[in-house]
Amino acid sequence: MTVPTRPATVDLIAEYAQYLRDELGRAPSTVDTYTGVLRHADRELPEGLPFALHDELRAWITAGGRRAATRSLYTAAIKGFFTWATDPRRPRLTENSATWLPRVPKPVRGARPLPAEDLQQILLRAAQPYLTWFTLALYAGARCIELAALQRRHITAQRLLLQGKGDVERYVATHPAIWRLVRDLPDGPVCVGAHGERLTRRQISRRGRDYLHAIGADASMHRFRHSFGTMINDEVGDLRVVQTLMGHRHPSTTATYVQASTARMQAAVAGLPDLA
Repeated sequence: MTVPTRPATVDLIAEYAQYLRDELGRAPSTVDTYTGVLRHADRELPEGLPFALHDELRAWITAGGRRAATRSLYTAAIKGFFTWATDPRRPRLTENSATWLPRVPKPVRGARPLPAEDLQQILLRAAQPYLTWFTLALYAGARCIELAALQRRHITAQRLLLQGKGDVERYVATHPAIWRLVRDLPDGPVCVGAHGERLTRRQISRRGRDYLHAIGADASMHRFRHSFGTMINDEVGDLRVVQTLMGHRHPSTTATYVQASTARMQAAVAGLPDLA
């Protein structure tokens, strides 16, 4: 195999990140995630990412008994990188070592809403600013990336504007619990640090999770979103409404966030006609 002359690995990864942003229009969070995976691989592979052989890539992806979701992400990131780098219209590399990497099906996870009693305890115990974060995630279904972009001017007593994944915007009706907490906030970012600095989605996710564990809750920021989807479905019984409120493009995505309540399932069975 002829080893190509190429720019530094980090430059290749940075160039690929720019391609994802500018030409494919990928969301900043996606670009950051893929870039992180590629840099991680480049540090750990014997000769770096561009010089890696197929067997080395496969061994790295499966090392340490990684979960299927992680292997799926790593495979997608590496395949995308090599496909771009060996594009015949402007090749950076001559060999695509990722061509025959097996596709790892992403596991389908069920909804993981928090029990109502757990939610009540969290909201009772939580101090600011975490109470506001949790309330927005629970009553607006806000993702961490949407919380990071949320400004006070985006919220009125009637509705709030969420901006996030793929620069998609959506409006959600403002729940009274949200309005009570934000109406007196100053203009600017809603989620800020101790010194008033705007927080990133990763900081909100990590700090929110750590605080939940500190108050004895086995939860994460994203599980509030699962609870939001399940509560809305229980309230209206219309998956299309849930899909719109959660900002999903596909109903199949919404289905993974929604868990039918025990009461509704019991009522559904009890309502069947007695044909015996």
